Amino acid sequence: MASSSDIPAKLSKAIITDDENHRYGLILDRLINGAIPARVAASDILDNLALEDDLGDATYALSCHLQNLALEYPFLLPHWSSLMSSVLDLPSSAHQKNFLNTFNCNLVDLSDYLYATVFGDDRPDGKNVLHHEHVNGLHASLFAVQQKHTEADSVIVCETSALFILSVGLEDHVNSHHNVELDTGPASQWISHAGEAIYGLCKAGTEQPATASMAARGSGWSGPLGYSLERWAFWRDRFESIGNELLGTRTGKAAANAARAMKAIESAIV
Repeated sequence: MASSSDIPAKLSKAIITDDENHRYGLILDRLINGAIPARVAASDILDNLALEDDLGDATYALSCHLQNLALEYPFLLPHWSSLMSSVLDLPSSAHQKNFLNTFNCNLVDLSDYLYATVFGDDRPDGKNVLHHEHVNGLHASLFAVQQKHTEADSVIVCETSALFILSVGLEDHVNSHHNVELDTGPASQWISHAGEAIYGLCKAGTEQPATASMAARGSGWSGPLGYSLERWAFWRDRFESIGNELLGTRTGKAAANAARAMKAIESAIV
């Protein structure tokens, strides 16, 4: 991970590449530096995609570029959220749908790869662990965006992704890493970036789709499937417990912050 002193230079070089993403990098750089608002960046990106000879290759390369930047520089998440929100706000078009669908597929593949890499290694590489957290931060940020665009034709993030990661991290799910330091961080990312959206689903008692077997539930949760206020309370209590057990550690702080955020959300959304 880049240090704070060399981030600006490295970030600019990482964004504006000398390949097929060059012109998109110029747009992203202007967005991040405040030269253009997200709606203009979104429109410029879709206008450029419309001119591509091979739309599939272009959307794939751009999606990978955006996601890889989010892994290395997670402070870009607010910019990416604004960008994707603006893309969803634009009139539906073939290149818009292609971009959003490709982005979704790539994000699922990236998430699965990082999850499996961390899951399948007794002593996972620290960078992979961090990237596993960051991809969940990206996933959660876009999940929150999507919950505000329920009328959109395209899906950026599957609704059950939150259930799966929270279950893995807090409910002793069969696919848990069984390592609190690996499981808690990704789960806390969902509360940090999409807590209000998740609470809204829990308050509404949103049922879990029958096809979402991977997100069913862990053995620690004996309540019904799907989102509910009871399950939200269970997650909050687990975060609080982990925060107390690992007091002063990075994982303990993340868990404690998630528990506090959940209480704040409960107070704010009556």
